[in-house]
Amino acid sequence: MRLVVVAPHPDDDAIACAAAMMQWKGDVFTIYCRTYPRRTQEAVNACRALGSNPVFLSDLRELPAVLKALKPALVLSPHPLDEHYFHKAVSRKVRKALLDAGRKPASRASALWEYEAWSPLAAPDRAAWFGEAIMRRKAKAISAHRSQCSRKPWPMLMRCYNTWRAAVMPSLLEGHGKGAKQKAKYCEAFKVVR
Repeated sequence: MRLVVVAPHPDDDAIACAAAMMQWKGDVFTIYCRTYPRRTQEAVNACRALGSNPVFLSDLRELPAVLKALKPALVLSPHPLDEHYFHKAVSRKVRKALLDAGRKPASRASALWEYEAWSPLAAPDRAAWFGEAIMRRKAKAISAHRSQCSRKPWPMLMRCYNTWRAAVMPSLLEGHGKGAKQKAKYCEAFKVVR
């Protein structure tokens, strides 16, 4: 079973869905849609911390062919309402590649979950719950992106965000006031597309 994470930029995978990646039972690949010379090694180092295999695209048009070649059971991609213009473009490209392929009778369609990177999901319906050990590994993977962490304290910000997400997620999944219980200290949220 293969998980493929589509990351518009190096660091989107570590920030948005590192815990889901680390908990996956099977091979994990990260497709980086846009890379920069100074950030390529950072992405490789982060993948090492996450247990992922990096794949670098030279052009976004390569994405459908790479997805087809990897044959993932599950694809994680940014959600289409993300406020970053390139995240939106990548989301559209992934949806087109997977949902159009799913209409062909001979195709074995991958499951698609969308994650929150730049903007929160309004109505997530799937969660990756995790504790302190995974948060430390997630922080290490995020810290591998030194060029970005020199601008903002991303490991600390994601610790806070994933704590908040864990506090509100039970009500979103099970309904407010129905005795929903927090399952772990931290949480990453997803929207199931199929």
